[in-house]
Amino acid sequence: MLSKKTTDILEQHDITLHKREKQDGQFYREIEFYSDARENVIETIWYDGTNEGFCRAFDKNADDFDPDDHAELYVNMRGQRGVPDSIRTLIEDADDIKETLTIVAKELLECL
Repeated sequence: MLSKKTTDILEQHDITLHKREKQDGQFYREIEFYSDARENVIETIWYDGTNEGFCRAFDKNADDFDPDDHAELYVNMRGQRGVPDSIRTLIEDADDIKETLTIVAKELLECL
């Protein structure tokens, strides 16, 4: 179960937290938010089911997020399904997503 402080931090950053699911002995939650360029960002956070585990897994997810890989994944879809139509915007948006994840991760770790 996540603490109120954890859910409050996510809420303050307009991050939607989907219900906890269990698979193969691990738990996961999807988080969802809109980037500055209005890209619908959905990340899956795998963790041990505890609040501390979620916060640490969120931090690892933020650390592992690679803006270049993200932009490369969507470059051929630009202008479709909410993906920015400009390569420059797509790259800048990927950097902003990384920054958002990093800021939220820092706040989550500070509340442990």
